[in-house]
Amino acid sequence: MALTFEPEQAVYDPTEEILRFFAEDGPVLIPCAISKAALAELDRRATVGPDAMVDAYRRNIELIRHIADRKYRALGGGFPIRRGECTSLG
Repeated sequence: MALTFEPEQAVYDPTEEILRFFAEDGPVLIPCAISKAALAELDRRATVGPDAMVDAYRRNIELIRHIADRKYRALGGGFPIRRGECTSLG
């Protein structure tokens, strides 16, 4: 069964330079994240700032969710999605 993602909710964490988003595996809430560097691999505009990161996430949401689901299934977690994983896991 694939993860179910919260619709369009994503929050930038400036301390860790990651964008957090959430999914559910049945009744279990799964915290997910993608690093700023990984987002920049998908969309150079992501490096402009927090709003640009959220915009890049939304533009690439299907791919990011696919990668998050695959990573969760393979590793039981392992977030955030890091640079290099968007091309290797996508």
